[in-house]
Amino acid sequence: MSSLRENKLFEGLPDAHFERITSFIVVKTHPKDTVLIEEGIPGQTLQLLISGGVKVTKTSPEGKELLLATRKSGDFFGEMSLLEDAPRSARVITTDSCEVGVITKSAFNEMMLQEPQVGLNILKAISARLRLTNDQILASAQEREALYQKQVEQLEVLIEFGKRITEGSDERTLFNLLPVVIADQIDCQQAKLFLYRRDASEVSCEEGTYSFKGSVYESLLPIKKTLQIDDMSALSGVRGAEPAGFWNNAVSMMVAPVRENQEIVGSIVITSSKKKKWSTNEEAFLTTLASYVSVVLRNIRLTQRLLMSEKLSAVGKASSSILHDFKNLLFIVYNYAKIIKGSEDPKEIHDLVEKVLESSNLMISMSREVLAYVQGDIRISAQTVNVQALVNSVLSLVEAEFKARNISVRCEIPASLEYTFDTDKISRVLYNLIINATQSIDKKKAEISIRAELLTNRLVLTVSDNGCGIPAEMQSRIFDPFITTRNEGSGLGLSICKGIVEAHTGRIEVESTEGVGTKFLLTFPYRPE
Repeated sequence: MSSLRENKLFEGLPDAHFERITSFIVVKTHPKDTVLIEEGIPGQTLQLLISGGVKVTKTSPEGKELLLATRKSGDFFGEMSLLEDAPRSARVITTDSCEVGVITKSAFNEMMLQEPQVGLNILKAISARLRLTNDQILASAQEREALYQKQVEQLEVLIEFGKRITEGSDERTLFNLLPVVIADQIDCQQAKLFLYRRDASEVSCEEGTYSFKGSVYESLLPIKKTLQIDDMSALSGVRGAEPAGFWNNAVSMMVAPVRENQEIVGSIVITSSKKKKWSTNEEAFLTTLASYVSVVLRNIRLTQRLLMSEKLSAVGKASSSILHDFKNLLFIVYNYAKIIKGSEDPKEIHDLVEKVLESSNLMISMSREVLAYVQGDIRISAQTVNVQALVNSVLSLVEAEFKARNISVRCEIPASLEYTFDTDKISRVLYNLIINATQSIDKKKAEISIRAELLTNRLVLTVSDNGCGIPAEMQSRIFDPFITTRNEGSGLGLSICKGIVEAHTGRIEVESTEGVGTKFLLTFPYRPE
């Protein structure tokens, strides 16, 4: 009875009074996991815990067991049901072998009448438990508020991560940015993103690319959902894995798989140098971050495919431009060759061969210019040439086109005018502008005018026509690549012309009125020898 005397129910009770009420108490022994009080049944006893411990639980609406409190030696329980004459509000289960003193309901009522001190002790215990419950509720509310604030912060971090990653959508940006984001939100030693090749032969991270076979990455690939491993010693392939700086001294880790179209394409791994259990909130954050990475990777793949498609399209359009212009020049060469074949005049044959060579050189120059344009590199090899002779050589290549379209050509260039040009490249510009002019004219009185004049410190070359003109909304973009007003055009010709003129430190401009005609002005700084 000495242990029973220490129970809180008898605190302040004189020994004589305690001895008088011991007759109300029956002592029983129970093994671990014995249900002493069942939730929902009528209360019939007050129980005094002499030795051992118990837990007080309640069943949630979802059927889960919720721990409300624990009781140890010297505590009592079951009084509320007796005082209220109501069913038990919770369940009491032994957590180890226990010795319990039991007081029946009738004995409890009689004891309360005989010993007011017992009733006072019960009130004190109820008050202390209510105070503890109030503190627990407050702490729980504060904990929930802190968790809510942490979740809001994490959401803001994820939104900012999404914004930053779109500014430089590539794998390198992911490798660099992800560890910074994780370190700000999760307590860990290191964090890293690993991406697997489709055939699972290699794995990439910030430091480089490593072999997949026989390494720790083979153990990571089958992980389908976020997983914590508190002892990595049992994980195969960890020791000696690359990058060594990441895997050495790692004891615990958390892994979040990165998916793309339901396929595991990577893993986010965080490590700790000691045994560690990360919180549910930290685990949820890493899982969400892995989902963000999945979306970013998908966008990176789509962007890469789009860029490849655009490059292929540019190559196709550049090829189209070459073939279109080559067709015209080959037609000229073909006609000259036919004339040469039927001619017996050595002088005529010589002149025609010269024209074939000019056309051939122009085709070679055209192919070089398109390649230079694609590479963004136009180099000038200039020499002093007679401008009138240069223009006439280009016009001779288009004579057949003029005759076919009944176009008259007016050329106003001083016979003595010379300038330092890259002959092949400027011939390409003039040829392109003249061909464009011939194809824009559909009138009975078709006319093309070519002029050259020296103004103060500059040479101005103009190629004008009385054709259909260029729509006003197109004029500001006419020199942009792949912009054309003709169905058969590639849109590269004028863009290449602009590059050539600017490589000569000149500028090219257009003046056009729909239904009236178009004028191209080429202005070069004049540097007399």
